[in-house]
Amino acid sequence: MMRQSETMRAASRLLLSHPIVCLLAALAAVVVLGVLGPIKVVHAADVAVEGENFDRPASGTNVITGAGYSGGAALKFTADVIASHPVNCSAPCDVVLMASGGQSGGQATFSVNGSDPQALTSTTTTAYTFHLPDGANTISVKAGGTGPGHNAFLDVAKFPADGGSVAMPSETPDQTPMVNGPVRAIEQVGTNIWVGGKFTQVKQRNGTVVANVSNNLAVFDSQTNQYKDIAALPKLGGTGAEVWDMTLYGENVLIAGKFSGPTSTQKNLVLVDGTTGKEIQWYNAPSLKSALAAPNLGRVYGGGVSLTAFDKDNGTPLWSQAKTTVNTTLYPDAPTPGYRDLELDGKTIWAACACDAVGGNPAKALVKLNTEGAPEALWRAAADSASWGMSVLKATDGALYLGTGGSDDLAKYETTGGTLGWRRDTSGSVQVVEEMDRQLVIGGHFWKVADQQSDNCGHGRSTDLDPNGQCQIRKGIAAYSFSGGLDPDWSPTYAGKYSLVWALHVEGARLHTGGEFLTVNGVTQNYYARLSPTSP
Repeated sequence: MMRQSETMRAASRLLLSHPIVCLLAALAAVVVLGVLGPIKVVHAADVAVEGENFDRPASGTNVITGAGYSGGAALKFTADVIASHPVNCSAPCDVVLMASGGQSGGQATFSVNGSDPQALTSTTTTAYTFHLPDGANTISVKAGGTGPGHNAFLDVAKFPADGGSVAMPSETPDQTPMVNGPVRAIEQVGTNIWVGGKFTQVKQRNGTVVANVSNNLAVFDSQTNQYKDIAALPKLGGTGAEVWDMTLYGENVLIAGKFSGPTSTQKNLVLVDGTTGKEIQWYNAPSLKSALAAPNLGRVYGGGVSLTAFDKDNGTPLWSQAKTTVNTTLYPDAPTPGYRDLELDGKTIWAACACDAVGGNPAKALVKLNTEGAPEALWRAAADSASWGMSVLKATDGALYLGTGGSDDLAKYETTGGTLGWRRDTSGSVQVVEEMDRQLVIGGHFWKVADQQSDNCGHGRSTDLDPNGQCQIRKGIAAYSFSGGLDPDWSPTYAGKYSLVWALHVEGARLHTGGEFLTVNGVTQNYYARLSPTSP
């Protein structure tokens, strides 16, 4: 899924349609500069403090200069000491340290306000995100593991100008259409909300049937909240037909899953016009769980047991490789091998997979491939042996966030080498991860989630759930900061069938959700629901 491009388009539309936002942002920047002194504005909601402007002890640090640093300088930690700067977190908020560390003879760390230390894994400036608790009035950055050749360098610290937390949407669903079967994927083109899964009817909340559909697809209008009867939608039939993923190729929708097409060589992957629904190109693909569009290459990809590439325009198969295999002895209930989610990142494809080997090379849960399907053998995610990847997000902070089944967790990984940043246990699989205004939103079939690294949430929904009483109730959906801080105030309750939330789509301040739920916060809303901002 090409999440970053979708987010950028939404942000651009918002700013262009609301010029007053830009004026207010500029005025806010002037006020912040007057209050905090030598800082710079990063964007409308963030400010940044240069490392050399932190309060620091008389020894253990010094200011160094260089063209590669913001403002031409940075704060070097030569000992395990603390540097600090004022901040006002009236609600929980994040601080992002732009930092680096020497890699010779050891590896330095930074922690903030007593958090778990994060290893400084690169000699180049990299973003490291930490969570500040409610009421914090100081950023206290502590170095660890410093020494000759592996000192720590703080270039810039970024934090919200107002210290506030992200405003999440209402926990009560909007009055929208719903469907009569599982929803696996949601995409948007203009005002068209595309919903795919395994269903045959569109209904109103009171149960009235709006339309019978035979193709496991429905399109809703995001402005009128009505079902759109688009006659040109492709017929996706066959025994056990189901849409498993959708992604955008420009203003077109690439649809993947298990379904038949017009001929025996047109199946499981199709590109359609996102406005009219008209078929553009069918592909002869194996059964798929994921799809990826690469407009710069003129290609589309399908993720099944192997990764398959096609010419976008004529449908010609280019290759099928990077085959996944699973070692069934590692799992109590082994998954079917295959690619569950694909994310394009320049010349890299990040792939969440059920895999213990890819192309014959050892792998686990998350793999790094090039656009020709070749795995990077030396890159391996530090994931648990009993886990498999279900959803991957390359977030705006530059890190990778992986939702898994098996071991069931949300984890942060660095793009260089697959180093684990943090992990938060969940009592059931994390089936989807999305970003909403610099906040991570996860969906799955969990009932409890961790807010600390060491928490064990157990599994299931009875005697094995949260055995130590450490975890927080979150039924089907939860929100985290980039540093692993659980949003304490947002907890919509999804209920119904076991798998609960499978699909998320962010539309500005709205959140579209799909899955196997029947109610949201006690309100009937079968399989598809939209959450919008609370009215003032």
